[in-house]
Amino acid sequence: MAATSRGKQSSDVAGPVPGVPTAVLVATATTTATTTTTKTAKDAHPRRPTAPTAQATPLVSLASPSLWASVPTAPLAAPTAAPGRSPRAPRRGRGAAPTKAAAAPSAVAAVDFFDLAGHELRAPMTALKGQAQLLQRRLRREEGRERDVADLDKILFQVDRLNHQVGELLDATHLNQRRLTLAPVAFDLGPCVQRIVAECVAGADATVLHFAPTTEPLVGQWDRLRIEAVIRELLFNALKYGGDEIVVRLTREPGQGASGDQARIEVEDHGIGVPAAERRAIFAERVRGSNAEQAGVGLGLYVAREIVRRHHGQIGVRPRGPRGIRGSVFWVTLPLAND
Repeated sequence: MAATSRGKQSSDVAGPVPGVPTAVLVATATTTATTTTTKTAKDAHPRRPTAPTAQATPLVSLASPSLWASVPTAPLAAPTAAPGRSPRAPRRGRGAAPTKAAAAPSAVAAVDFFDLAGHELRAPMTALKGQAQLLQRRLRREEGRERDVADLDKILFQVDRLNHQVGELLDATHLNQRRLTLAPVAFDLGPCVQRIVAECVAGADATVLHFAPTTEPLVGQWDRLRIEAVIRELLFNALKYGGDEIVVRLTREPGQGASGDQARIEVEDHGIGVPAAERRAIFAERVRGSNAEQAGVGLGLYVAREIVRRHHGQIGVRPRGPRGIRGSVFWVTLPLAND
């Protein structure tokens, strides 16, 4: 009803427009009169145009909150064509060009927003981590600063967790848009896992972490950052739900048939575990365990599964022991490079 009433009064000359301040109407009327006077004088004296004199009209600031608060927000009526003519579409290059948000689907706009937000969040986190590491190196050269160094370890651990969560959100968005890409390089998985476990040991002193590595190298063609994200996801979940003791194992599995050897990572915890009916669905998007308190958004294991799949590996979970024993074991297998 508001849109119809406004369109009717706009076509009539007399009567104020409801919701628009009088100052705006006066400014519009004065501008119209000025334009008409200029055009008439130019027609009468083409060689000697006379400048019209108009009374000064008080200006109204378009940035005034009171002005826009009084203007109705109903959509404008579509322009009507002249009698006997069909409405014409604007020619190419004329009129206002459609914005990117209007031309693109909302999902693509969301991806662009998360990309921008992720970069904006990661920039200060990278600077914060760098400054903390410089301070930590300085304190290590001084005697009696072991406690300060340990406190900085906890700060760096929380920065890594925050950076992991931002990357997890970006990866989930790119997966839905089929924009997730990999940059595989050859590297040894053993030192990578050992470094991440050491960071968790320094940052989470309330939990006991055991690392059982293999003695032989485990080299493969993987995306280093993506594989590190998978390992962090399993360890962060174990620290959050896995009780007071965690065991990380890294082994080499012989290949079966035509497949080659594989690297196997296991993260065993003594926590709440995963219900048997949910062990397969727990890796789906936005799925959280029914027995988990203060669960996240349900994207971490989903992103980990998709990363492992794109590396031609497997991921799963099993109970730590028979019925009655708390805890679970999350495992990942990745194909090794051919010797």
